[in-house]
Amino acid sequence: MILMYIIVALLLAVGVTGALVQIWPSTPFLLVGFLIWAIYLGGVTAWVFFALSTVLLIATMVLKFLIPGKQLKNAGIPNSTLLLGGVGAVAGFFLIPVVGLPLGFLLSVAVAEGVRLNDYAKAKDSVITTLKATGVSVLIEFSISFALVLAWAIVSLFLAFG
Repeated sequence: MILMYIIVALLLAVGVTGALVQIWPSTPFLLVGFLIWAIYLGGVTAWVFFALSTVLLIATMVLKFLIPGKQLKNAGIPNSTLLLGGVGAVAGFFLIPVVGLPLGFLLSVAVAEGVRLNDYAKAKDSVITTLKATGVSVLIEFSISFALVLAWAIVSLFLAFG
């Protein structure tokens, strides 16, 4: 039983970390951890928790794109800029370890917006708006993921000690 909790806790830790650093997806790690826990414990409480956490994580995946996407659309930043930012982030990740991902994203967005707007001063505003939207996306995913892991810990303690 202890081994199961260690495995689940590690999966959840990797999931929450993924929500924060945005290098790997957090949802699969969290869902697999909650699923292992629900299968091992069984019972109505574990399965209801798994079902509710699945619904919340799916809603989080949708919200983390919709809310920042609306901010970017309202600011007039096209999806092509974000796509180029993503390509730059991947390239940066491989070219410069650790800091390359955000640096590649920022530089790519700045260049794409500078070319699109033909004015690098205006591109700075687009980069700042994109950074804010990215921060909102990270905050949405991290806060829900962290809240679910905290809820899992509370439910686990309740089930263990009644």
